[in-house]
Amino acid sequence: MRILQALQTNLDGKSKQYRDPAWTHLFLMNNVHYIIISVWRFEEKDLYGDDWIQQRRKIVQQHANQYKRNVWAEVVSY
Repeated sequence: MRILQALQTNLDGKSKQYRDPAWTHLFLMNNVHYIIISVWRFEEKDLYGDDWIQQRRKIVQQHANQYKRNVWAEVVSY
């Protein structure tokens, strides 16, 4: 569990390097989704539990929604 917490902290730090918030959300959405898939692939889901996976899926959806909002805000502003 500590490894995934450290990974998430690292990803949060790297995401701040993007100037455009849309890219930040796309980066986090993609990487959190990859973590979920990896946990499933290596059958670690029993170790982390369904609640953990559902929380991460919510996080992915939140980043997807924020990404869409940011991108559409740029489109509408033209």
